Amino acid sequence: MYVLTLAFLMAARGRDYYLAPAYPMMLAAGAAWSESWLRSLPTQRQTRILRAAWITLGINGLVIAALILPFAPVNSAWWRVQEATSHQFNLQIGWPELAATVARIRDSLPAADRAAVGVMAADEGEAGAVNLYGRAYGLPRAISGMNSNWLRGYGDPPPQTVIAVGFKPEELNRIFASCQVAAGLSNPYGVVNDIFRDRDKVYVCRNIRLPWPEFWKHFQYYG
Repeated sequence: MYVLTLAFLMAARGRDYYLAPAYPMMLAAGAAWSESWLRSLPTQRQTRILRAAWITLGINGLVIAALILPFAPVNSAWWRVQEATSHQFNLQIGWPELAATVARIRDSLPAADRAAVGVMAADEGEAGAVNLYGRAYGLPRAISGMNSNWLRGYGDPPPQTVIAVGFKPEELNRIFASCQVAAGLSNPYGVVNDIFRDRDKVYVCRNIRLPWPEFWKHFQYYG
């Protein structure tokens, strides 16, 4: 069952963690078989195998910890090694600054716009940053069409002015009649977050081209 599922996910280009729930069962089955096999061996050989297994596990654990635990200062030599290995460390950078930028744009709007403003995020990462860090600034909950965010809707009443983050200009021009660049995303480390590498502008948009209920029907997407 595992091999067939693995082959299917590889053919479908599924993500590597999709099979994670299978590994506890695989490890348990392997451990049970290994214990029976060890008991069939002479005592001295059992001891040597167990000692080698513990040493291997210890070294493996230390190597993995050194590569995946975020203990190195950002932009340090070891941080760059970790980033080159996992390609995930840059994704941890810039989220508080994103929320602060959105809040700064919100505060710069006229009072009439602030009364009916919404924050629309293209990616679940940006939506999560607004929802988590934006609480300190009193930001509204982000709306997004990505994954389960779409199920939460666009708010009631619908926003009249939208601060859009994570979109390309051509994407927003298909949704709104008017969009202007309000700010760029940055962080004190100078690290480029791969999620918004080419989507680092924040826009203020008005005059949605379709009514919100009609637009929202076709705004759902997955990633």
